[in-house]
Amino acid sequence: MIRARATEWNIDPGRIGVFGYSAGGHLASLVSTRPDAWKSPQDELAGSISARPDVVVLAYPLISFVEGYLPGAFAGSVENFFGSRDVDANRRREFSNELHVDSTHPPVFMWTTQEDTLIPYTHTQCFADACRRAGVSAALMVYPFGGHGMGLALDQPGEVGRWTDLLLEWLARRGFL
Repeated sequence: MIRARATEWNIDPGRIGVFGYSAGGHLASLVSTRPDAWKSPQDELAGSISARPDVVVLAYPLISFVEGYLPGAFAGSVENFFGSRDVDANRRREFSNELHVDSTHPPVFMWTTQEDTLIPYTHTQCFADACRRAGVSAALMVYPFGGHGMGLALDQPGEVGRWTDLLLEWLARRGFL
């Protein structure tokens, strides 16, 4: 819809980004890796205008549902996403976004912390590794301190409180600011 109404809203249709925290990071990485994974039959734009963003920002994202997404991941993540804990391996792979990164993926800025006990930093790391293998421009910040759900973390001590400055610099270097 944003691309379809870009002229009306005075938006550059080639500079649209998506930003997701935690489970929202899963959705942001899903639309960036598989923008056509689900199309509503009522959506007249589906198939004619790409839903893939031009830049992606992920903050402590849930990325994977395959073996290795534990230890430490929120135990209910599979059940919350799929509606059941009993999900076969193929279905888990279908929505494990690190498995679907290719060379057409947009640039990604990601950050997380080693102390996150809800979604381990390894989720973000595996997505960054997948980007690197595919030749996708990706910035990864893994901070040693800080828990889950810090938002902008502006009130946090140490390096993690500076992630927004790094993001703005990164976006500016890519022409998004």
